[in-house]
Amino acid sequence: MKKKEERSEYYYKRQNEYTRLCQTRKMVTITNNGAYHAKDICLYGRRILGVYPDGEYLLDEWEVIGKGKCLHGLGTQSTTYDIEGTYAVLAFSFDITAGTDYPYSGVFWNNEDDTSWEKIDINLDGSCRMADINIKVGNKTVVDEENCSSHKEWTP
Repeated sequence: MKKKEERSEYYYKRQNEYTRLCQTRKMVTITNNGAYHAKDICLYGRRILGVYPDGEYLLDEWEVIGKGKCLHGLGTQSTTYDIEGTYAVLAFSFDITAGTDYPYSGVFWNNEDDTSWEKIDINLDGSCRMADINIKVGNKTVVDEENCSSHKEWTP
């Protein structure tokens, strides 16, 4: 007969947190204040599926939350995603029409221990050859880059 796997106090804390997150919605807002047309805007995420006996989260595979959006610049457009609270890891990428190739493309949030945030603000700025990006998770700035160079598109 197999010995029942013991669960730690950490497991029960995480299980309660997971239950709370399953009942929570969070907002991701992307705004283009730049002097350019942003295209191929993609938001990716990994959800918490459950809790291992040791208290670590079981994460799902990467999935596309929003893909292919375009935003005209100068603050005239933004897009908002209402996402499940169980998203614990997030990535973002965008391209510029006739400008820098994928000035930002990659994982910006990978902190499973901090699930308290309620909103994410992604602000694009600058010009077509000198793009800037600022990403805030809750009130914490996690990305603040200016004059971004070209990159290949990050994909999971």
